[in-house]
Amino acid sequence: METSTSTLQLALHRLRAHPHGPTQVEFAQQELSGVAMANPLIERFSAFYAAKQSKGFGRFDADDASFPLPALLRRHVLEQRLDFFSLSKELATLLISLLGDEALAEDQHLLVARVRHGETVDFLFLALIPEAHGISLSTEQGLCTSPYLDLDGIRLAARIDLRAWQQDADSRYVSFLKGRGGDAEFFKRLIACQDAAAPRKETQKLIDGIAQYADTEQLAPEARSQLFEDAHRYLETLSETDTPWHVEQVAQALSPDAPQGLSQALRHEDLDLQDGCIPDRRALRPLLRLKAAAPHWKLEFNRSGLRSGDVLYDRGQDRIVLSNLPEDLRRALQLELR
Repeated sequence: METSTSTLQLALHRLRAHPHGPTQVEFAQQELSGVAMANPLIERFSAFYAAKQSKGFGRFDADDASFPLPALLRRHVLEQRLDFFSLSKELATLLISLLGDEALAEDQHLLVARVRHGETVDFLFLALIPEAHGISLSTEQGLCTSPYLDLDGIRLAARIDLRAWQQDADSRYVSFLKGRGGDAEFFKRLIACQDAAAPRKETQKLIDGIAQYADTEQLAPEARSQLFEDAHRYLETLSETDTPWHVEQVAQALSPDAPQGLSQALRHEDLDLQDGCIPDRRALRPLLRLKAAAPHWKLEFNRSGLRSGDVLYDRGQDRIVLSNLPEDLRRALQLELR
């Protein structure tokens, strides 16, 4: 995006962190749209945001009473009864209200920016930018500390595609950073975001895609089990480190010799898998276990039991035979059937 040829509106409001009290807002005196460093700031921020792979996606919640942002945007964008600077102050006030007693750990600046470019781009950016201090050199004072906007320290940021919001209400026109605090609840309430996909549901879809790939490739039982074990190990590590998956990386990790096939399976339109989610560990269990229930029984076992012989499936009789029963179950069965 060439912001030098864009229409840019920018405001920064300071959020004062107090260790023993609520966060307070210091409103800016005016927009920063015309200042010399406005475009370079947004260019750097846009590049930072675009480079982040871990993002969540969604759309506005329909509950305007609980999530005021859509109503504010209608007044600003559609009805043009709320100017940009007033919108930014409304958002700062809303943020303080949503924080409540939850204190920020450090001073931050709420960035509100609207970037328009031709007929194709109309984005509203929201972000909390930490304030840091560096050492500068001046001819009058020598070495001194000076505050600056720490763009690399941003954890809370969102982008709203205002054009998509107006043209397709069912699209995922809201994106926000995920991981390392980026999906903080108060910030998601600020951006009125209803996640288009829950991590558990997307993890289940990812596992379905891996299983469909194994079926399509007609993998031998040993290769199929190995694929599932490798997938569980890889995805569990991502979950433990709060790292989102990306289809190409998953395919490369699980099928390094021919990743294209798995990648195509995971990107199949019928699967509708959302990239960039952090795996839900609870949803990973089917990779290692099979379970089922009938009116008179319920069964769950590790896939490895099929290879060890502890679990045998008799295709002809359509029954399962279990071996190496634990002593407590053996005794219970003997007492029940004596």
